[in-house]
Amino acid sequence: MEPRVRAPGLKPDANPAHAVIASTADIDLVSVEVRSELDKQLLYDIPLQGGATSASLSLPVGEGTYSLVVRGYDRYGQETHEGSTYVSYVGYGANKPFAVDLKPVIDGASAASVQFDLNGEERSGGGIQFFVKAKQSVLQGQTMNIQAQVVDAYGNAISLKPGDLHWALSDPRAGRLMPNPEKAGSAALLANQGGSYYLWLIYKNFPYRWPIFVTVDPYVQISAGFDFACGIRSSGALYCWGSNYQQGLGVVTAPNTCYPSPTYPTSYATNCSVQPIRVAGSRLFSRVTTGWGHACAIEAGTSDTFCWGNNYDGELGIGSKGSYQTPVMVAGGHKFQQVSAGETHTCGIENGTAFCWGSNYWGQLGVGSYGQNNNPSTGYLTVTEQLTPGPVPNYGGWSQITAGQEFNCGLNGGGVLCWGMYNEGEIGIGNSFGGTTDAPRGVIANWAPATISSLSVGSITTTMCAITNAGAAWCWGSNQGEKLGAATSPGLSAGAPVPVQGGHSFLSIANGTYHTCAIDNANQVFCWGYELDGRTGFPSAQVSNAVPTVVSVSGQTFSSVVAGNRFSCALTTFGRIYCWGSNLLAQLGNGTSNVGSNIPSLVWGS
Repeated sequence: MEPRVRAPGLKPDANPAHAVIASTADIDLVSVEVRSELDKQLLYDIPLQGGATSASLSLPVGEGTYSLVVRGYDRYGQETHEGSTYVSYVGYGANKPFAVDLKPVIDGASAASVQFDLNGEERSGGGIQFFVKAKQSVLQGQTMNIQAQVVDAYGNAISLKPGDLHWALSDPRAGRLMPNPEKAGSAALLANQGGSYYLWLIYKNFPYRWPIFVTVDPYVQISAGFDFACGIRSSGALYCWGSNYQQGLGVVTAPNTCYPSPTYPTSYATNCSVQPIRVAGSRLFSRVTTGWGHACAIEAGTSDTFCWGNNYDGELGIGSKGSYQTPVMVAGGHKFQQVSAGETHTCGIENGTAFCWGSNYWGQLGVGSYGQNNNPSTGYLTVTEQLTPGPVPNYGGWSQITAGQEFNCGLNGGGVLCWGMYNEGEIGIGNSFGGTTDAPRGVIANWAPATISSLSVGSITTTMCAITNAGAAWCWGSNQGEKLGAATSPGLSAGAPVPVQGGHSFLSIANGTYHTCAIDNANQVFCWGYELDGRTGFPSAQVSNAVPTVVSVSGQTFSSVVAGNRFSCALTTFGRIYCWGSNLLAQLGNGTSNVGSNIPSLVWGS
């Protein structure tokens, strides 16, 4: 079958008012398939912003019937609506506006309509040639630059003005095509979904196609920070999305603007990215970890660790303070096998030895002293902070370490040791909270005779969990929102581990601010705790639920889950990411920022 010719009808209208308007903002792109006696089959793409655009539909001038099929697409390029109409004549310049009713073609969509302003443009003569400079393949999530030149029948280059050359894709699911508004022969493609496609270029009514293949590059690991998240693809490419308030996205300036609340004034605007953006250019990574306002990643091949973001307490480990917008190498030449970012500190494991750096105010460096006890006037000096990685003394044989909110827990020989802030039971050594523990202490092993196989993959709160070799989950620390998942509530906190109810066999677990999520041995996601903004996937808002409840996506199974401040994300067994919860700071990475939802949303480009 001859591929449909797609040509974005983006010729600016003389009237600055919106010229193409959909009745619903859920339609992100409108395509108009055109058949007439004068032309080959054409298909015009019109991107919308908030359901509208100030660009008219442009068709070649002529008499006779133009049959139009109009389709609506969502931000992922999925067709949601379809309708049809006809136009009997197109004159040069402005024509009579028209509207088309659209029927839904997927479940959950409602009937819609689109109103068009119509513009007629002149036809081209024969002999037109196109020369394209671009790759014919691109990895999913990456950007491909495209340069094009149009030549007339005599071999002379045609001087193009904005709007003269139309750029399009044979299928909107291929990605987002972004023509350069200042340079008519230049565009970029941000690849979304793997497959074979055609890039279409149309000069007036003369088409040309260029084959493009989007190679699938699945995500293999994800991490959730306070209001942002990051993920690593199979290729090693690292991407982050959400709030860039403390430079946690690893870029100088993210492309979007978000607001912490729909009612906040514009002065509260913060820099953000509504979809994943590449970190560190051509560098490739094997692991990433995210904290409150900073992140770190281990480079593939070299095993060097790079960190970026907030560095007020030295949590980047570079030997100095001061935040960095882009990744910088951690000092000391360490080759960490695992790194974990906390609130104001970071820890890592190198050949069984644990290292920590950053703030030691609560003893989270594990060196036997803590910063708040420092008193230079009396000569009593303690370690207040460490600007480069320093070893946690007296212990070796560490296999996992998880940095939480001013505390850490580590797995050592099947046992769990914790140290740092001890205000809500997070050290797990009993209910007498001493304020701080400045050296590793053994957690009360209520799970005995079982042994522990793993700890929480991340914790941005004062809660920690562990999973036994049989898959049973035990949690301790803060219980706000019933996030410990205990059958009998221990109150606001538990100084010793309590079992998560339900008899589940879990593979991994993660702690958010007021909620917890885990993956069971059937690759299902379960969440529990305080439901607000949809973070636990529950349909009811402002409800505390201690019972692990499944969060499902039709046809999907999951390999890991992470939890942030007011949102959660899970990685499917096929390498796609779904997020749910608050999206005011673009935490869901789905191409928009809004109040969010308890229904998992696909991260754009995954």
